[in-house]
Amino acid sequence: MNWNNLERFPPSNNQWQTIDRHNNLVSGEGNVRKTAAKWFPLSLTLYATPASHRFTLAITIPEIAGFVHTRFAFKFRIMIGICIFYLFILLILSLSINNFLIFSKTFFLLLFFLSYCIIEYRLFVKSYTRLREHSLFFNWVIFNRNSLVKTLTGITLVCGIFQVVYQTLFGDLDTLLVNFGIYYTAANSGEWWRYLYGSFIHKDVFHWSVNFGMLFIASSLAGPFSKSSQVLSFILTTALSAFAAQFPLIGENPEAFGGISGGVYGLLGWVVGDGFRNRKKLPKEYYLRILMFSVANLLMPVILDLRMSLVAHLVGLVSGLLLGLAGISAKEH
Repeated sequence: MNWNNLERFPPSNNQWQTIDRHNNLVSGEGNVRKTAAKWFPLSLTLYATPASHRFTLAITIPEIAGFVHTRFAFKFRIMIGICIFYLFILLILSLSINNFLIFSKTFFLLLFFLSYCIIEYRLFVKSYTRLREHSLFFNWVIFNRNSLVKTLTGITLVCGIFQVVYQTLFGDLDTLLVNFGIYYTAANSGEWWRYLYGSFIHKDVFHWSVNFGMLFIASSLAGPFSKSSQVLSFILTTALSAFAAQFPLIGENPEAFGGISGGVYGLLGWVVGDGFRNRKKLPKEYYLRILMFSVANLLMPVILDLRMSLVAHLVGLVSGLLLGLAGISAKEH
């Protein structure tokens, strides 16, 4: 694993230059510094200076690294300041707002986002070394050939197309769930195999799109360190989460369940567990950052009062964490 090895980047001709993901080349010190002012950790633009022998991330080049870090940290503090300002405005407006429910959701969502940003700043942005390590790592993840992403997103895409075709030709969502999905009366009466594939049925296009996007992120993070058996671990975690969802913490027991979010949280949990197990080989506190991201996404539906299964998400996250700590489906780092 060479995420922190600068030799993996392409050689340069020792000039002030930038090259983007489309191989567009820009030369000149002024242009390079201007572009570097817009740098952020997931930027795919690479930089070179007369003293460097390779194109690499701006945060790693001595001539501009300090400027890049200071500039990005300043913009992060500005974002935190804007959040505080909006919270203050909301408190003032609350004196005249009649709809308390809308106000409370907006207020707590903004407060939650502010808290997340402050922790992110303190742990991963304020420190130059920490920001450099994590930027190099995520750049390596982006360019790593990842079969897990292709396999899981491919399966989800095919299942989404099947659902659209079925509902268009043969019936509505309820019919699909009763015939093929995790309809608990059938699944718990001997048709246990529904748990293995039924979660790939989603409530609507928005539900599918959110899960598809989260699956892409989670599989991108897990893929570089996973064996091919990770696909089986994902399916089993998804099934376990779907089974647990019939026993909600509050409210009535649901008749059916759909969505792969439990498996997605299982992947994120696996990344946390595997990252903790190999924390000396990965960026400092990497596992903590993924745990923060996972918990934030876990709590977001609760704050917004969306109809999503907290039990399924928790079971997925915890089961994935245990699998990661045990080294199940993990490559040697």
